[in-house]
Amino acid sequence: MIDYILFLGIIHIVFGFVWKWVFVLPISLLLALLKINKGIYLIKAFGSYLLVSLIALLTLYTIESNPGIGSLILYPLIGVFTIYMAEASRAYEAEKQAAMDYDYEALRVLRYDGLFIVGAVILFVVTLFMPIIAVNPLTQWLFGVIDWAYNLPVIGWILRIGGVLFLLSMIWYGILLSVILIGSLIGKIRREPKSNYEREGEEIE
Repeated sequence: MIDYILFLGIIHIVFGFVWKWVFVLPISLLLALLKINKGIYLIKAFGSYLLVSLIALLTLYTIESNPGIGSLILYPLIGVFTIYMAEASRAYEAEKQAAMDYDYEALRVLRYDGLFIVGAVILFVVTLFMPIIAVNPLTQWLFGVIDWAYNLPVIGWILRIGGVLFLLSMIWYGILLSVILIGSLIGKIRREPKSNYEREGEEIE
């Protein structure tokens, strides 16, 4: 299980770096030049798909290497937990940065992050039963790069330690966002408009 958790941390570090600098940055610049505002949703969805696919492949490989009822329950639970925390912490960081920059357009886009979080969790569960969803040349290449980095003599251990620290920070931010979302939901419920019956009662008083 330790190897599984360490590999998860490295997946998040290596994928985050490669995805941001190799894919997101050039594609975002291209979309900005073409003035395609909705393209950001496609980027976010594709990034979630790739991350979910990598974690699902790792989970399935680990279950296959460690057969048993415990593996069938434990590893998927850890996988889905890290996916939720990764998506939640990423949304929290993006929202905090957008608020600091007074970027109202980014804040408007971030309103739909809850859907991406739910969608990523559902996709992970479905992929465990239909692994073909996660198999394509890009995910295989990314998994190969991550596995190569994981097995490097010195850098591999540095990445493992960094992966653990990254997972801890990701969990912390994920918890913070969950508290914020729950508080926001409770606030909306409390601010719901009163019914006609309640308003009539107040007028009589």
